Amino acid sequence: RPAGVSHFGPADFALRRLAGRIFLCKASWPMFSSHPLFGSGWGTFPLYFLDLQARFLAAHPAQVVFWTNAESLHNDPLQLLLESGILGFAAFVWLLAAYATAITSTQCPDLSCLARQTGFERMTEVGLFC
Repeated sequence: RPAGVSHFGPADFALRRLAGRIFLCKASWPMFSSHPLFGSGWGTFPLYFLDLQARFLAAHPAQVVFWTNAESLHNDPLQLLLESGILGFAAFVWLLAAYATAITSTQCPDLSCLARQTGFERMTEVGLFC
């Protein structure tokens, strides 16, 4: 390996990604505290994030390594909370719970129910972590 080149393994990469996601959440949280009930509006995260990030980095300069021009928060439930507020988030959770109840209570002799359940699980997994 050439001098000055460091090697990061998969665990290091995963920890840096996690730290980056935590940074995104911390930097964008004031968006919720400014508009807790109704949120800041659909699709406003990219409009507010650079300013919020600048304020956060001014207070925490050691975190400048995580600077990004993020188009999304990479956490759908949290982004939904920021953009639609408590009321929009509660409506989403209610719809999600109603759908989960419907697909788990349906008796299907074929594989269509399994496909719906797997799709639901994948949707929630991707929304939370990607």
